[in-house]
Amino acid sequence: MNRLLVLIRVAAIAAVVAILFGILTQTSWHELSILDLFWEGIVPLVPIWLLLSPQTWRQVCPVATVNLALPHLPGRKRTPLAAKLPGSLALWMRRHGLIVAATLLWVIVPMRLVLFNTSGMATGILIIAIVAVALFMGFVMPWKSGWCASICPVYPVEKLYGAAPPLVIHDARCATDSENKNCHRCALQCADVPASDSSYWEAMQHVPAPNRVRRVREFFIGSFPGFVLAYVLLWAFAKLGSVDLISLVFVYGAFAIFMSASYALFRAFVRRGAERGNSYTRRATAITLLLALNIYYIAGADGIATVISRLAGRADLLPAFMAPILLIVMATSMAWLQRAWRTPMQAYVEW
Repeated sequence: MNRLLVLIRVAAIAAVVAILFGILTQTSWHELSILDLFWEGIVPLVPIWLLLSPQTWRQVCPVATVNLALPHLPGRKRTPLAAKLPGSLALWMRRHGLIVAATLLWVIVPMRLVLFNTSGMATGILIIAIVAVALFMGFVMPWKSGWCASICPVYPVEKLYGAAPPLVIHDARCATDSENKNCHRCALQCADVPASDSSYWEAMQHVPAPNRVRRVREFFIGSFPGFVLAYVLLWAFAKLGSVDLISLVFVYGAFAIFMSASYALFRAFVRRGAERGNSYTRRATAITLLLALNIYYIAGADGIATVISRLAGRADLLPAFMAPILLIVMATSMAWLQRAWRTPMQAYVEW
C-alpha cells in the first residue's frame, strides 16, 4: 500500500506540473483548454472524494506532499521538528489556523468568477503561490500543522464532508516510532489521527477551541449552502470576467447576502430543535452539508460533463453525460446521510 501511495503522489506532482505548464502556455486538447480541464473537470471531483474518504485525499494531495517534503528529506524522516515561528505565533496558528483557511476559501472561490476561471496566468500564479506557501509552512511549522492541518483552504471542507466517511485510511507518514503514539502531536483536532489513538483524543477534550473559532465554525457550516448557491447562480446567470471594482463589489456582496441568509436559516432551524440535544444538531449539520454538496454539483456536474463531451468530440451528448453524474452524486450523498444520521460524527470535525 505504501509503495502504491508513493507512486500516486509522484504521479499527482507530475500532473500538477503538466497542468501548470498547460495553463501558462494556454494549451488546448480536443478543443478543451487545460484551464477548463482544471477548473471544470478536476476540481469538481474533490468534494465527492472528500465525502467518501477525506483521509485518502489527504494522503495523495500533491500540495500535502510538498508541505511534508522537509520532514521526509533523507535523515529527517520521523524526526520531530520544532516550530521556527515565535512560540506565541505558532500557538496561534494551531488554534486559529482554520479561521485563516475559511477566509482563504471565502476569498478564492468568488474570485474564480471574475478572474481565475478565465485567466490562465492568474490561475497559474494561484497554484504557484499555494505550493510555495505550503512548502514554506512545512519549513517553519512541524509536520502538517503549518498547512494541511491549519490554513489550507480545503481543510474546513475536509473536516465537514469527512464527518462520516465509509472509507478511512490514515496517513502512515504521520506515524512515529513510538508504540504509545500514532502521530507527532503537531496539530489540534487533526483529521489524520485515528480514533484508536485514545490518548490524543482524550487530550483534545481538554483543549477547547476559543470562542471565536467556535463561532466561525458555526457560521461556516450554516452559511455553506448559501456560499455554494451564490457561486452556482452567479456562474449560471451573471456575465462576469473582468476584474474591476463594480464586479468585485457585486460578486462579494452577493456572496455575503446569500451566506448571511443561509446562516440565519440554519440558526433558526437549530434553535427550534435545541431541546432535542446534540443528535438533532448533528443531523441538522449533516443535512446542511448535503444540501450544499448537491447544489454545488449543479455546476460541477455540468463542468465534468462538458469536459467529457469535448474530449469525446460529442458536444450534443452533454445532457446524456450530465444525468448519470447527478444520479451518482445524489445516490452517494444519500448513502452518506444515512450513515451520518445513524452514527456519531468523527471527533476531528471540531475546529
